Amino acid sequence: MNNRYIVAFNRDRDFYQVPLALAEIDRLELFLTDFYLSARMARSKIAAKLGIQHRFCAGLPFKRVMWSGKALRLQLVNLRFARNQAAKTLLFRELDAGLSRLAGREALRNHAGLFVYSGYALEAFQLVHGHEIDRKLFVYHPNGSFVKAILDEDFEKHPEIAESHSSHMAEIQINEGERVTTELELADGIACASTFTRKSVEYALKSQCKSIRVVPYGCFPQPSGEDIPTTGRDSTRPRVLFVGQGTQRKGLHHLIKALARGLYRMADLTLVVNNLDQGIRKLIDSLPVSPRVLTKLSRAKLDEEFQRAHIFVLPSLVEGFGLVYLEAMSAGCHVIGTGNTGLPDLHAPSDVASIIPAGDVDVLEKQLLTCIRQVQQRQINHDAIRAFASTRSWGIFRQGIQSFISTP
Repeated sequence: MNNRYIVAFNRDRDFYQVPLALAEIDRLELFLTDFYLSARMARSKIAAKLGIQHRFCAGLPFKRVMWSGKALRLQLVNLRFARNQAAKTLLFRELDAGLSRLAGREALRNHAGLFVYSGYALEAFQLVHGHEIDRKLFVYHPNGSFVKAILDEDFEKHPEIAESHSSHMAEIQINEGERVTTELELADGIACASTFTRKSVEYALKSQCKSIRVVPYGCFPQPSGEDIPTTGRDSTRPRVLFVGQGTQRKGLHHLIKALARGLYRMADLTLVVNNLDQGIRKLIDSLPVSPRVLTKLSRAKLDEEFQRAHIFVLPSLVEGFGLVYLEAMSAGCHVIGTGNTGLPDLHAPSDVASIIPAGDVDVLEKQLLTCIRQVQQRQINHDAIRAFASTRSWGIFRQGIQSFISTP
């Protein structure tokens, strides 16, 4: 067996940082995915016109990438005819299983190890079972049984979010169960993006002892000095920003209820949301002052919203990590998030980020009030927040992955 690994996942998950980490130390045998561009293709006018330049990562060798025609076809053709979210979820389950089987076959053919994302591991791990092939698993989202208990408890307190709660339960039922548990059991080593995700893995494994490493995500460098766009943050009128799905899991209903107690008078709220739960929409409509509600923003427009906001709030009930926290910090926003995310793993000082208990509207209201007053008194140092974010780079994440791979 050689000391390289097969990596497999669909689309451009985590900006290809896991296969890049292995390629940097010559430990990548093959990266299996649906679609990937060469450097020349990524620079082409066609890629720019189609908006697919992101399907490329500098430093990741094109010769080490294998496309799955079936995975691409399922998304380009079958996905268009999927009738509802459940049908789409089942389609992606078929896609994931196909990539997993391909990864297993390539591992056997190349006598290489497997380092695959959760959801893409079961068939691969089963195919190589009994062979001397290392099986590493990257878990990027908390285990479904762990998540279900959290969402059910919140639903009892906030029954108006029935629509998204039902959707979350249906997705958990399709995606989780024996499949995910078996992946965990078959893995020789597990890496997680956050301590919260690690807790969910330990919950699923119960008494089984596994080697589990937490490797927090990173972020890309942001503009500095004269390159920072003019944002209008010189205003003492606080601007609060939320970016995420308008569903129960993201805790948007908690934010709206906190603001409804009077904070709406003290700050301007912008919501960048898709898939807005009808119950949450009614909460938003009931606010005496309507927030800005934006959908389907381009990357450039989204960056503008980050740059103009003083405070970023994402009071999630459940996050595998929450890359958007780092995006907000990189733009200089003070971040408010919960402990049920990867935010605690960043070890940010209190003047950069505020960590509150998930689901606690009272504490959220108090922390928002504190930050709003800090904006009014010009006490938030946006440059210092940017500087902190720069210390949490993707390079550090890749070093963590490399260390995980190199540890017996």
